[in-house]
Amino acid sequence: MGPRMAWPRRPPTPPRYGERSAGTCSCTCPRDSGSTGRLACGRTGCTAASRSIPAMASTSTFRRAARAWGATPCSAPCRRRRTWAPRWSQVGSGLPNALVTDLRVDHAGTTAYASTYGRGMWSIPLPVAPPCAPPTNVHAQGGNGSATLTWQAPSRAVTQYIVTPYANGTPGTPIVFDSPATIEVVPGLTNGTTYTFTVTAANSAGPGPPSPQSNAVTPSASYPWSVLSTRQYSLLGSDGVTWTDIDPANLQLTITPSADSVALVSGNADLWTALPGLNQDIGVSMSGGAYPTIAGQPEAWKESGGFAGTFSPNAAYVQAVLHLKSGITYTLELQWKANKARSAFNHIWAGAGPIGPNFSPTRLTAVLLPESAQSVFDAHTTQQYTLGASDGVTWQPIDATNLTVSFTPSVASHAILTGNADLWTSVAGFNQDVGVAITGGAFPSFADQPEAWKESGGFAGTYSPNAAFVEGVIPLAAGVTYTANLVWKANRASPANAAIWAGAGPIGGLFSPTWLSVEMVPDSAGTLFSAGATQQYQLTGSNGITWTDVDGTNLVVNMTPASTCFAIVTANSDLWTASAGYNQDLGVDVSGGTALGPDQEGWKESGGFAGTFSPNAAFVQASFEMNGATAYTLSLVWKTNQAAAGSIFAGAGPIGGRYSPTSLVAQLFC
Repeated sequence: MGPRMAWPRRPPTPPRYGERSAGTCSCTCPRDSGSTGRLACGRTGCTAASRSIPAMASTSTFRRAARAWGATPCSAPCRRRRTWAPRWSQVGSGLPNALVTDLRVDHAGTTAYASTYGRGMWSIPLPVAPPCAPPTNVHAQGGNGSATLTWQAPSRAVTQYIVTPYANGTPGTPIVFDSPATIEVVPGLTNGTTYTFTVTAANSAGPGPPSPQSNAVTPSASYPWSVLSTRQYSLLGSDGVTWTDIDPANLQLTITPSADSVALVSGNADLWTALPGLNQDIGVSMSGGAYPTIAGQPEAWKESGGFAGTFSPNAAYVQAVLHLKSGITYTLELQWKANKARSAFNHIWAGAGPIGPNFSPTRLTAVLLPESAQSVFDAHTTQQYTLGASDGVTWQPIDATNLTVSFTPSVASHAILTGNADLWTSVAGFNQDVGVAITGGAFPSFADQPEAWKESGGFAGTYSPNAAFVEGVIPLAAGVTYTANLVWKANRASPANAAIWAGAGPIGGLFSPTWLSVEMVPDSAGTLFSAGATQQYQLTGSNGITWTDVDGTNLVVNMTPASTCFAIVTANSDLWTASAGYNQDLGVDVSGGTALGPDQEGWKESGGFAGTFSPNAAFVQASFEMNGATAYTLSLVWKTNQAAAGSIFAGAGPIGGRYSPTSLVAQLFC
């Protein structure tokens, strides 16, 4: 799969080289490891057009680009095309009639070096690229001590971007982002200060002219802390023990609470592997004050399964409820590792796609709420649980003692219910259902049924945990005591030897935490909006490009903030396919203000390559600033990851004629 996840009919392998054939004509040319353009193999007499192979960005002077394994040599010259050029052109003459085994391009993009079998190394001068044009449509969104910028790329030959902040019109220190991504977070801003930004694109010719200045934003201490990255990450040769920062520069938060606070911290990433049997562990670690709780270990972590699901992303979400003290500085990091030691050549990956230059966003978020408000209730354990001989109908508490909370709102409110567990099975064909059940007042809505639930697939993925997350919103009456329990069952009647499990690991005797949380939001605040449906949805014949509303009537949220606010938007759905090889993409579309599509706000990919009829309790989080007195419409959208003649589905079940709820939730912080 290399750094890409879009493939025509079968999953790609890690990057090697490109080849084409036309009748009896066959030629081979390695992938260009530089960022200076594209390479393909062309030969006189071949009628088929050469296949375009995207360049791979490189920050080192030289990088091994490819190795041809048993390819047929030919006398074709190596041809090159820059992304701005309309046609391929030959850049060297007199090349040997030999197999090119290794191709390296210097960082300046001026010379290509070709190694051959038995014919030595040949150098080829390359044309110099012109400077990039200015990026366009630069848009800024304020955060807490930061701003998120989006823009449109001037060309696909960009190697880096330079962002210059202007504080009240005065230019600050430029920030260099060594990535072609067009979504970046600018850290280190002062809350309460107004900023604008310019973006400059650079390539081998150096920086081009800057863009016009962006819109003005003012970071605010009332906003949650949030960072994201649309890069794709790989971890090579994990020892299965050591937690490693995914990106210490772009996926880290430094937080100093002004009051004792409850922190809802979370990480959201598309995790996958190219090697069956190698699972991906993701965690949120905290340092500062009383943290870490255990040295070298994150405060919460989840395992994403790869035993039978190569190239099948898990829209993984991990959440923890932590308690922070006023005036103490904390550092929050998103970390990962493999679940076991493997060869130094085995990778795990984060980030699906790409769509344009951006992979699916990897996010790290911290929502701080005053401890004095007593608005968050949670319970968690680090035990492992098992359930055998489930009848497929009866919901049972996972742990009636340790995974239950009671709460009594003092005013009319709505509650955000969440459950987070690593679910898996030891016998293929039995999926795991997890839900949040409520008693008290008008609940349960339906006898013996949870208010929200999700199904985690096991049809083709034994011993492959799904970092399952279930979310729901319910109304609460003032003065009524409610009790929440985390419950589960199999998706159908199962024999005693067909157990389902919760909890991955262990690490140091502790399994991945199973968490239950309830956040109460007073109705008078007017900051919580939600939509949900218990229908099942089907999308047939997606072209793999166009985002389509899941339900343009029932899964839409309309809002008009009274003042400028920061929104955290989440979507939760059971996604699955009946045709192996077609993954399911789920996103949040925003219209109103400066409209941003799911490519820029947030999306996740749910894998179906090796897991038919195996729902992924997919969860996607997006965050952005909303302008006051502006009407917005949020929609839940989806598509396949590639053109598909078959169908993808949302919603598992049914139970009593109702499928697992699909939800869209927006919470404002003003």
